[in-house]
Amino acid sequence: MISYENAVPADLPAITELFQNAFPEALLAVFGNKRLPPAALLDLLEEVYACEREGFWVARQATGEARPLGAARDEGRLAGFILVTYSLGRLYRRLIFEGTLGRMARRWVTGRYAGLGFAFVPRLAKLWWDYRKVEKRSVNSGADVAQILSIVVDPAQQRRGIGEALTEKAIHYLRGKKVAIVRLEVDAAKIGPVRLYEKLGFKEVARLPTPRGPALVMTLHLIQ
Repeated sequence: MISYENAVPADLPAITELFQNAFPEALLAVFGNKRLPPAALLDLLEEVYACEREGFWVARQATGEARPLGAARDEGRLAGFILVTYSLGRLYRRLIFEGTLGRMARRWVTGRYAGLGFAFVPRLAKLWWDYRKVEKRSVNSGADVAQILSIVVDPAQQRRGIGEALTEKAIHYLRGKKVAIVRLEVDAAKIGPVRLYEKLGFKEVARLPTPRGPALVMTLHLIQ
């Protein structure tokens, strides 16, 4: 049985692992390695979670095992997750102006992220620059925009409607925040996810160049 609920802090390591396993080629293209130092990704997720914990949703697979009376609740294995923010501008401000990137930079240079190196910096800077250019063109209303930051379903649990259910949970949350526009980026070569987003009403508005190939920028208008 799969349940859908907000993530708790104890879920973040499992979310980190699902993310690493889902995007090895993208990580290789940007960072030169198919996996990031787990501490780097976990630290970033913890910062984003602190900014908007209600935007972290998980699909939890119950173990079905009986537990002794009074035993701690079994959180169950994660079958997938989705991360969203109702205000991309608010998230930017936290990451840039409230010290998140500075804290992570200090941890990096003091060895917490051993193995990360520096070669990825120009590639990441170019990706960010291209993203910001497309961002300005893809939403012309001047409104702040919600963003689906990431969605992953465990390969063993795919084709069970989990990705669609997670996306619908996120959209419901964003409607409650009176969001006008939701945006996401998806690898143009991943036909299954593209068709899912189209089914849910997202439309392609731009293409974003990335180190591993083009990504589609898609938006959904929640308030017409």
